[in-house]
Amino acid sequence: MAPEGPRSGARSSVPHVWVLAHDARPPFKRMARGRSGAGPGRCRPVRVLLRSTEDPASMNIAGHFADLVRFTPEGTFEGHPIMRNDGWALVTSGDPHITNEGIDRRIAEAMGEPIDLLVFLSRHRSESGRRSLTVHPPGNPGGADFGGDPGFLAPVAPHAMTTALRRLNVAASGLDYAVTFEVTHHGPRVEVPAFFIEIGSTGTEWTDPRAGAAVARAVAGLMDAIEVAPVVLIGIGGGHYAPRFTDVALSRRVSFGHMIPSYHLGILDRDLVIRAVGMSGADGAYVHRKALKGGERARVMALLEEADVRVYREGDLEPG
Repeated sequence: MAPEGPRSGARSSVPHVWVLAHDARPPFKRMARGRSGAGPGRCRPVRVLLRSTEDPASMNIAGHFADLVRFTPEGTFEGHPIMRNDGWALVTSGDPHITNEGIDRRIAEAMGEPIDLLVFLSRHRSESGRRSLTVHPPGNPGGADFGGDPGFLAPVAPHAMTTALRRLNVAASGLDYAVTFEVTHHGPRVEVPAFFIEIGSTGTEWTDPRAGAAVARAVAGLMDAIEVAPVVLIGIGGGHYAPRFTDVALSRRVSFGHMIPSYHLGILDRDLVIRAVGMSGADGAYVHRKALKGGERARVMALLEEADVRVYREGDLEPG
């Protein structure tokens, strides 16, 4: 919503078991198997789709699920019904997404079940008014002007997030919307693997039924199956809409986690690299070399070497 190889030693220094546990789970049948009991009786973690009544794009997206997914009501969250489909739940909040701190904990407590994926159905706002459908992880490499905490990066489910981008690219075919990643840039603070999927960038697009239907189809596709790529990478360099990482993700067998743009290179240090790798469950990094000046590129490469993070080039990745 805000404006615009070998395992590395750094990877093991930050817990990322949630990411691997989520992405390793098998796909499930789209049709609900019926009520199987709520609360402690369920032991399998749940994947949550979160809509906000404060967000017109969020409501637009969720409004199209009726034609795609069979949900059944089961319990409530803060006065709103929880809709279930096997291992997934559609949960409604009355609060804005980006400042809804700790929403994952509150949902888990209300449901009596652990969460291993949280997908924010959201609007995207930009001054440019660019018509876009975007996907990105929550977190703040630097300050926290739009929710979350300064320097906090949420856990990411890279395979689920990248699958969502690919499904969105197909679902939006023929629409006059750009389909892109965005870099990591806003809250809220959550402690479970999460990502945003958004419609941008003005009120006209937020309520566009074509855009809402496209995002809903992409999410339904994600519910059917999550593609597990052989390599997970963080991205470093380039602009806010991460064009290079988007292109690579759509053409190669790779999943992306946190992405740090060129405008944050001034705060990029070994600690930030290690946190981004760890919270992404990443095997290494992809550097948008052409977006960096010679001195910037040399410093980034030195930081990655110091953090023992392997740097991948496009040629290292299998065609998608």
